[in-house]
Amino acid sequence: MLRTRFPTAHHFTVSLFGCQYHAPSPDASKRALIQRFDKLVKNAATHVEELEQNDLPSKVWMSYWKSPQHFKAWWERPDVVAFWAALPNDAGFWRETVSLPATRAMYESNGQSPQGSGHCGDLVPLTEKMGCWGAYRSRSMFFPRSLQHPANTPINSPLTQIVSNVLVTQDTPDDKFSSPQSALPEPKPLSDQIRPGRTRITKFPDNICFMVEGQDFSAMPTYERDYWDENFDGLSKQWITNVMTAGAAKGLISGHACHAFGGGKQLGASKVANKKEINNTKSATPTMPEKPNGGILVDHPQPATRTNGHEKGTPDSGSVTKFNGSGRESSYCSSSSTLFPGLDYIRQAQLLFWLDFSHIEHLARYDKAHVKLRRDFLAAYGPGGVMEGGDLLLWVDMGILKGDEMDAEYVGCYEGTGFLAYDHDAAFESRREAESAGLPVFFDEPQESKPMEW
Repeated sequence: MLRTRFPTAHHFTVSLFGCQYHAPSPDASKRALIQRFDKLVKNAATHVEELEQNDLPSKVWMSYWKSPQHFKAWWERPDVVAFWAALPNDAGFWRETVSLPATRAMYESNGQSPQGSGHCGDLVPLTEKMGCWGAYRSRSMFFPRSLQHPANTPINSPLTQIVSNVLVTQDTPDDKFSSPQSALPEPKPLSDQIRPGRTRITKFPDNICFMVEGQDFSAMPTYERDYWDENFDGLSKQWITNVMTAGAAKGLISGHACHAFGGGKQLGASKVANKKEINNTKSATPTMPEKPNGGILVDHPQPATRTNGHEKGTPDSGSVTKFNGSGRESSYCSSSSTLFPGLDYIRQAQLLFWLDFSHIEHLARYDKAHVKLRRDFLAAYGPGGVMEGGDLLLWVDMGILKGDEMDAEYVGCYEGTGFLAYDHDAAFESRREAESAGLPVFFDEPQESKPMEW
């Protein structure tokens, strides 16, 4: 089990970029823009995760940078400036950039190779030293620390150790990292209307919580995948659905449920694991389905109508209303027709912005699907469980942001995209720009942080 020791001399930066296709697939001009941007960002960033959004036809680049100054040096390169400045008014490109200090960021994974912000520091073993002054609980998608292990429950399994206390240093002893906003304003709905030109979000409230939850099933041998399909596939998809549709009332500002770009799918719960097979085949090598040309191996029927990521229809037609990240509805349900789209991919990530940390903490504590998922998962993957030492890969990034550590820009995107859904409120001020502007002054000089050692 590994965590990241981030540098203390400066922040590190995560910049999400996206290109909305404004169609089921990109046309020739969009493909050309995507290919040009691919070369610009992939040759410069410390790491880039290429994704595609599940519910809105879009490519997403999740890019990691050693420091804000590293990002700024690239952003101000003449070829990058020329590309961004030349984007047409209906380009569909957006950028959401955050910078985090070592004092308010964490990364944990059960994998030995870095994922996410594991690329932005040194990987070190995650010990069982948990909890101290200023500690904040972190969680994986499956089992939050807020639902703590009983005192007599062992937690030395790598997968179950992904839940730990992360040491987050407060500015003052009274700083609880709560949002200054009592609640989110009602967001503007995502619509088919494109807001032309450039819009910059210039103000954010303090203590927004940024999270990335990642899952990769590619290394799982057949016996483990069968067990997962039978026992956890439905619960995990329901939990992701409940997160992605939590909506502003439950503190979710926006979210992007994504899958690896060009990644394959495998339908869940397709086989029943045999206990004898589990006991006898733990050394089996992974068996992966073939996928032609990096495309989709198995897909669900397309919904009757797709409009800007909103799937419309009835359960009988195999589709229901869904929402683009900043979900407007939420319920506990078990029907497969009500699940969030795109959850059968082999590699997935959910990119989430919460009003503050307490909202995801509360949701994880009281969501029925999550409570059962966590309990059953710990029993199976914990010490002595039938899946102990399994090859499921999980990782989590989490950070608590101050307002000046955020920057966002949208060029010809759908109304309601990301933070555009809130720019009618004083807490999320915006301005229209005639041309691409420079980065905020925060990016000019490094800022030192002093995390607690552990």
